[in-house]
Amino acid sequence: MIPSTDLYFGAAVVYGVLFVAFVAWLRRLEGDGRRLCALATGLVGLSAVAYTMMSTGAGMIPVAGGVVDAPNLLDDTATYAGMYGLAAVLAGPSKRWIVAVSGIVAAQRLAFELPYAGIVGGTGALAAAGVVVVGWFVISGIFAGPIWRAARNQPAKRRLVHWKCRNLVLFLFATLIVYAMLALSGVLTEFLNTSLNLYIDLLMRVGVTSLLFVNAGSLGEDDGRGSTSSVVSPAPASATGE
Repeated sequence: MIPSTDLYFGAAVVYGVLFVAFVAWLRRLEGDGRRLCALATGLVGLSAVAYTMMSTGAGMIPVAGGVVDAPNLLDDTATYAGMYGLAAVLAGPSKRWIVAVSGIVAAQRLAFELPYAGIVGGTGALAAAGVVVVGWFVISGIFAGPIWRAARNQPAKRRLVHWKCRNLVLFLFATLIVYAMLALSGVLTEFLNTSLNLYIDLLMRVGVTSLLFVNAGSLGEDDGRGSTSSVVSPAPASATGE
C-alpha cells in the first residue's frame, strides 16, 4: 500500500496547485465577494503548508501518552471554523452567532483529537464522540434558527448562496463525522483511513471555496428582494440540501 506520507505529499501538491489557481482567479474579483473568496483561498493555502509538514513527519507532539499531529490539528481546526464562519457570514447575522458556530466546530475537532491521538480511551472516547455528534446538531439548529432569520433580510441572490454553502458544509461535516466514528472504531486500514480523510477534506475545502468563487458576483448585489420578497426562498428545514 502507499505510505501515508506519500499520500500527504500528493495532497500538498494538489492544494498548492489549487491555491495558485484560486489566487489567479481572485485577482479578477472585487467587492465583498473578493474578500470572502480571499479568506477561503487562504484556508486552501494553509492546507498546502500543513500537508507538506505532515508528509515529512514534522509537528508530531507527544501529549499525555498520545501523539498529536499538530499541523493536521491546526489546519483542520482553522479550516472547519473558517468554513462554518464563512457560511454564517453570508447570512449577515450578529457576530455572536458567527463566533458560536465557529467555536463549536473548533471544540468538536479538539474533542475528536483526544481519542484519535490516543490521549483518552473508553469512557473518555465516548464522551469525545458525543461532543462531536451533539455539536453538529447544535450548529444545525443555530443555522436553521437565528442565522436563517438573518438570512431572510439579505438580497435573494446572497441568501441563496448562503443556503447552498450552509447545506454543503453541514452535509460534508456530517460525512466527516461518520468517517471519524469509523476511524475511532479501528475498522479501517491505514491506507483507507488516510484516503477517506484526504478525500472528504478536499471536498470541503475546494467545494466551499469554488462555490464562493462561482457566486462572487452575486454576494454584493442588492436585487431588491430581501425579507419582503414575494419570491419563496429556500426553506431552512433541510440541513443537507434535500
